[in-house]
Amino acid sequence: MKLLIALAFLVSTAAFAQERQEDPANASGEDGAEAPKEKAPPEPLSKKGFSKSECKGFFNHEDLPFTVEIDSFKSTKTTINGPADIVMLLTMKGSISDGNVKKLIDTTRTPSRIRAQSNSYAGHAQFYKTSLRNPFNFLKKYPDEDLGKAVKSVSVVAKKEMINFDRGGSFHYETKRVQMQPVFMCITFDLTKVEKRRSSSTKKSHAFYLAEHVETLKKLLAPPPPKVEEI
Repeated sequence: MKLLIALAFLVSTAAFAQERQEDPANASGEDGAEAPKEKAPPEPLSKKGFSKSECKGFFNHEDLPFTVEIDSFKSTKTTINGPADIVMLLTMKGSISDGNVKKLIDTTRTPSRIRAQSNSYAGHAQFYKTSLRNPFNFLKKYPDEDLGKAVKSVSVVAKKEMINFDRGGSFHYETKRVQMQPVFMCITFDLTKVEKRRSSSTKKSHAFYLAEHVETLKKLLAPPPPKVEEI
């Protein structure tokens, strides 16, 4: 699946993080066709619908009617640019639904990379400002272990404010500033399913990047167009 297939998780999953490409048929040519108009920025979600979620620092929006089911959730420890650049490659299998359409999620071919400190939305990376919200240390404790069995609940959460994001292309001059209101999976893990607890704390919640905006998910879950029978 294209996201978050984004996970994403990550979810992504990993079509959820994939850049939208313009239709070349809309570009102006020698025939004098009008150039395509710039796409309007996404409408921010109403702030009235936000309440604190299980994930610290993130907010749950009551109007996000998405259900995520996780069958498999596994992270593998490896290095990217050198021995000091340790990342967790996260793969996920499951599904996402808006109550009408259900799409499968499988990020085994394009796993998400999670670093100890990551402020990037690019590719399949996640966004975390502090180590307190970063699941890196949590995932490091369970390398190559399927955490799907420990998932207690999953809610879809959105950042309360719109943010500016510099989306880069193949060359530096292709960088473009866009607005987004990132959406995350707030996953609560039952720690008793993966270890013998020595404290009274039995669950932990972390946020994993799902999509750049709620509209991205709506388009992903749009029902297919009706088939036209050939005469």
